[in-house]
Amino acid sequence: MIWIEIKIESSGEAAEVIANILNEAGTNGVITGDKGEIIGYLPDDDLSGKKLEDIKVALNELPQFGLALTSPKIEIKTVNDEDWASSWKKYYHPVRVGRHIVIKPSWEKIEASPEDIVIELDPGMAFGTGLHPTTQMCLEVLEERLRSGDSVIDVGTGSGILSIAAVKLSAGRVIALDIDPVAVAVAKENIPRNQVAEKIRVKLGSLDEVQSKADIILANIIAETVIALAKPAFSLLLPEGRYVPSGIIPAEESKVVESLERVGLRIDEIRRKEEWVTIVASKSEI
Repeated sequence: MIWIEIKIESSGEAAEVIANILNEAGTNGVITGDKGEIIGYLPDDDLSGKKLEDIKVALNELPQFGLALTSPKIEIKTVNDEDWASSWKKYYHPVRVGRHIVIKPSWEKIEASPEDIVIELDPGMAFGTGLHPTTQMCLEVLEERLRSGDSVIDVGTGSGILSIAAVKLSAGRVIALDIDPVAVAVAKENIPRNQVAEKIRVKLGSLDEVQSKADIILANIIAETVIALAKPAFSLLLPEGRYVPSGIIPAEESKVVESLERVGLRIDEIRRKEEWVTIVASKSEI
């Protein structure tokens, strides 16, 4: 397959917004380069031309919100599968999250302590390397709040990282959902790699197709989808269950909070990291 590499130089809050623009265009995750550049990959298909134009339009609107690019130039080039694999892997290294979670690329070796919870990933073209603040905050919430035997629904599972972490943190069962067939395929490779396949069911689809109730519903996606899922999430949560949406930028925080409270969820916690927001909301018994 041929991919289109999009590289944009930026920093600070603008970098986070640019990453969100690329994700919404369909890059399924982005990489931050050594010099702070934001890098994303799109499949070179019939829709790639329109997606590139949408990205350029969104970037041109940034100055209206007080955000400017370090460089107005967007670097675009095509790469094949082999070149793509070697180009992004140089940015991906083991990372520690929370107290005991260690995420490592499948091609690297580490010396783990007995207390470490090691998650081995090859994220491919799916979002979820563990490097992004939204993923890290979701992992921290799981480590702190998941109880042994809890049932979990992971919406937008991407590489499967959150589903794998949930089982390794003693979840009883997990449903890993994604509407992207590429993500589903990647998750299905990473889950057995971590010896947790017996407790995770990977499905191509969305939350409104699920009937099983859960103690925790994770949604590391974008604010618009988080809001749309508020009502079905409330319906699927068990009493005192928690909806944990992430991928929210500060400008959308209040809108998301209002949507969660509107359906009956109680806001327990709001976490912020590097201009990203993660919310923990619970379903109280009446």
